[in-house]
Amino acid sequence: MYHAPAFSSTPQWTLPDPNFVKISCDAFYDVSIGRGVVTIIRDEFGCVIGGNTKVFLVPSAAMAEAITVRLGDLTSHR
Repeated sequence: MYHAPAFSSTPQWTLPDPNFVKISCDAFYDVSIGRGVVTIIRDEFGCVIGGNTKVFLVPSAAMAEAITVRLGDLTSHR
């Protein structure tokens, strides 16, 4: 009988260093609405201190990812 390993190979999110924030960005695709982007900003305690969600009609998933990174950068300057 096969037993799965006891550890997860999925990367785990870690807290940012003190006095820093961490920006998590991701793009998604929904056939009915197009591509969207989500940005979440967390502080050194893991608390959400900002974020953004937008829907864009873009030609590719790569473009959605690029917009996500840019939106994360713009959100962080608020």
